[in-house]
Amino acid sequence: MVEQVWGGVEVGIKEAGPLRVACVSYSGPYEDIGRVLMDLFRWVLVNGGKVVSYPMVLFPPDDQGDPQEGVSFDACIPVQPDSPITGDAHVKITEIQAVTVAFTRHHGSFSTVGETYERIHAWIRDNGYRVAGRSRELYLTNPLEHSEEDLRTEIQIPIEAVRH
Repeated sequence: MVEQVWGGVEVGIKEAGPLRVACVSYSGPYEDIGRVLMDLFRWVLVNGGKVVSYPMVLFPPDDQGDPQEGVSFDACIPVQPDSPITGDAHVKITEIQAVTVAFTRHHGSFSTVGETYERIHAWIRDNGYRVAGRSRELYLTNPLEHSEEDLRTEIQIPIEAVRH
């Protein structure tokens, strides 16, 4: 894992995944993410799944949605790989492939997460990489249990080296 400070945030490179996840696709206000994840978490538990990692959201690489107006995303709960859990009409069970990501941690309110994205995208561009897939937000703290200033979110963006 390589890490350096860039624009006031620590940015690193690591391998992420693979993960088996319960997943729901959604479009709506950014503020709905918590509710969608909580509903999915409950679904996983009711259907016999075992949660094995942090809840996450995957965003399309070209999504330019306005967080106030709406964004498209897949809400995902990582589940035990050998779990007998199966999907239904709304929830699919799928595999997220392993990928190399640039990552950083956002500390604080989701209202300022855009600044952290700007910094990590600048790092990607300025260090000879390009975005190679869907960005991920991993929610390391529960907003129902922590104040806004204590929230921790890991942002992961799949990357590949730019060939010259």
